[in-house]
Amino acid sequence: MGDLNGHRPAQLGQAVWFAQYWTRCRETDRGSLRFLHYHLIRERASTHDGARYENTSTCYRYLHEAGNLARALGLVDRNEEGR
Repeated sequence: MGDLNGHRPAQLGQAVWFAQYWTRCRETDRGSLRFLHYHLIRERASTHDGARYENTSTCYRYLHEAGNLARALGLVDRNEEGR
């Protein structure tokens, strides 16, 4: 499978995953990245590839990277908080 705007398909999946959760989070709260992190933990969410999202620095980095990808692909507003 080819690249999408220079991104691999797995990165697209990660970006879409973030955008879906971010949109839901923005509907109920101010939408900070930290709030979303704890929301995902409470919800017992999984990452785009099915791994459990946990309260670890690895998962937080994954969330941050997913947010950056989502912004780069135009899936979320670049100017919103949560970078």
